[in-house]
Amino acid sequence: SIGRKPTPSLTDKEKASLQGYFVRLRYNDEAVTIPGCRQAGNHLDGDESFCTLAAFKAIVDKFTPRDWKQQCRANVKAPAFPEKPEPAGY
Repeated sequence: SIGRKPTPSLTDKEKASLQGYFVRLRYNDEAVTIPGCRQAGNHLDGDESFCTLAAFKAIVDKFTPRDWKQQCRANVKAPAFPEKPEPAGY
């Protein structure tokens, strides 16, 4: 499925199927603008809170584990938070 494949691994046909769709996140019924969606071409014209599905997927892919079973086992004794801040949304 497209959702489980990283964006660079998608075929041209799969990438084309992402076109025309938008994602909007809401928190406490307020629209949230994802920083990476503010770039031209990454949002609906006139509203930066509507991220293109392709841009949203590319951002989320960076946080999606490649092998989640292995990653769950690998960090059992590691600290819960990263050592240095990791800005999200890009």
